[in-house]
Amino acid sequence: MHRNGISLKSDNYQLLYTGAFSGDGELNSYPQTDEVFNSYEGILSSYDMDLFHNCVRTWIYVRDIDNHYWGMVEARKKLFEKHNMVPETRYIASTGIEAKSLEVSSLVTMDALAINGIKEDQLVRMEALDHLGPTSDYGVTFERGQSIQFGDRAHHHISGTASIDNTGKVLHLHDVRKQTKRALENVEALLIPQGAKLSDMAYFLVYLRNPSDLSKVKEVIYQFLSEDIPIIFVEGSVCRPSWLVEIEGVAITESNTSYPDFN
Repeated sequence: MHRNGISLKSDNYQLLYTGAFSGDGELNSYPQTDEVFNSYEGILSSYDMDLFHNCVRTWIYVRDIDNHYWGMVEARKKLFEKHNMVPETRYIASTGIEAKSLEVSSLVTMDALAINGIKEDQLVRMEALDHLGPTSDYGVTFERGQSIQFGDRAHHHISGTASIDNTGKVLHLHDVRKQTKRALENVEALLIPQGAKLSDMAYFLVYLRNPSDLSKVKEVIYQFLSEDIPIIFVEGSVCRPSWLVEIEGVAITESNTSYPDFN
């Protein structure tokens, strides 16, 4: 089921944002994930796009994430393998977070961004291996970040990022302040190889497992960030019960390449 979307077209590119693909079949996150992605692929095909070449960002919302996350993960992994989306090629920048759709039977819902007109070498995997190991090391399939190189600028899509080290270990259990600091350090580490910094962020989205932690998280956030950067704080459990906070966003930097301009 697909509820909404918008297509924006410039001289060089077409951006397709589609929202609220919802599973509504068997009450199991594995087949519902298949259903969601199959529906999305149908939409992409109607715009002469496909998952491998054009999708750059997904947001996957899982009802009762502590119990249903891994069904989504396994279904996505198998589907990606069919499209040759493996560690040696590419995945998609993504956030997996708890949320509920209007349909009580829907365990998995997805929003996505695709771009028509981009070439494969315009997509750059964002890595910071001294801070964050590859997600495939612990069985999940998304990019830590996806940098998209245009002629006049670069867009750096940061996936949902939490307090983790380069072995996949959760850091600073039970301490939301330290987890927030580490998450921001990880975001910064992903930006630096792309010639970007935290002040280049166009926005941040901050997910809190416990909304009562809001004041503590804000206290840390504004030690690192200017209040000029739009920041949205929402309640949403992260994919591991021990994670208290997760951060995502997009940075934009100037660029001068041979690719067509974004505008």
